[in-house]
Amino acid sequence: ILIPYVFAQGHSYFENLLSKGYDHIIHFTISSGLSSMNDLFNNVVKQNFEGKVTIINSYSLSSAMLAEVFLAYDQAQKGTPVEEIVKKVEDLFISRTFYRFFYTNLPKSFEWFS
Repeated sequence: ILIPYVFAQGHSYFENLLSKGYDHIIHFTISSGLSSMNDLFNNVVKQNFEGKVTIINSYSLSSAMLAEVFLAYDQAQKGTPVEEIVKKVEDLFISRTFYRFFYTNLPKSFEWFS
């Protein structure tokens, strides 16, 4: 079964990074509307890494989240607290009004797409 395998891989992935001395991990996933990875990684965090790992739903595909990843990296390099980084990233997602409008206001004939 794939889910336990991926779950175990997620656990090992976070465990490995934290063992290297990182204080906190901000992990971006592709849109929860397109994949179950966001839910899966949130479950891994809830069971094992609460307070050490934050999962961010990108509401997009991989290349569309690059600006948010760069923002998070830049803020981490400046020593910004995790909570502020997450808020800034989420604010950037919200500021993308065209994308949000398109994604959340699809015509009824395109409901299968969302």
